[in-house]
Amino acid sequence: IGGGEILGGGRGSGEGGMMGGGTSEHGKSPHEIGRLWEEFAKDELEPRRVSSIGEVANLFAELVRHGLRTIAFCTTRKLSELVLQYAQEALQAAGQQHLCETVMSYRGGYTPEQRREIEQLLFSDRLRGVAATNALELGVDVGSMDATLHLGFQRSIASLWQQAGRAGRRRKTSLSIYIAWDSPIDQFFLRHPQQLFSLPLEPALLNLANPDILQPHLLCAASELPLKREEDEALFAELPAVYRDNVLQLIEKGNRKIGCLQPVLGGGGGGGG
Repeated sequence: IGGGEILGGGRGSGEGGMMGGGTSEHGKSPHEIGRLWEEFAKDELEPRRVSSIGEVANLFAELVRHGLRTIAFCTTRKLSELVLQYAQEALQAAGQQHLCETVMSYRGGYTPEQRREIEQLLFSDRLRGVAATNALELGVDVGSMDATLHLGFQRSIASLWQQAGRAGRRRKTSLSIYIAWDSPIDQFFLRHPQQLFSLPLEPALLNLANPDILQPHLLCAASELPLKREEDEALFAELPAVYRDNVLQLIEKGNRKIGCLQPVLGGGGGGGG
């Protein structure tokens, strides 16, 4: 998605319209171009929004038809399946039935084996596109993509940039299109695209005293180096009692990954596996 200078403006009507665009300040390439998209129905006395789901599906199918490797990001599993279904229908209507096999969905709920298979097909260039949830936002190598579509605001600025960054690797030209819902936040960004392109990333906030966060980090740290109470209490918890309580809980669970931590609780030695 583009940032920096905003190109275009005005709400689209009739043929539909794109709002905003430019080169990306957050991206890695000066060739990254973005657009904000909102389309209205033709031949109406009063402008009426076209379905955002259908519009994403049509754009998805059109990009695939032109050989652009594309990820259409959706906020829910159901939306990803609907976008895939409508895109395949659009390809069939255009006489491109053979392309239906080159698009798939990627979401939570699949088995690990199914996800690995889709990832491999995408990485090996045998798939032209996927309709995906944020399960494909990061942590998966999908190779070089040409375009990304974003159905509605993706819950945070950080997620939006992360998803858009899936396209345009290695300084290649790329395109990202944000298709808006009717929601207040989507409509706000359509009318004030500079806000979307200039807002900083949200800070990450973690409660380090939360056992669900602290204990896995203790396990990872102990597997690399022996834990030392005098050094690690300040790193892993603001209160010494929190550090001690979580180590005790791990010992009671009999977790072999962390090994014997009695010296750690005693204050001098180290343990760990």
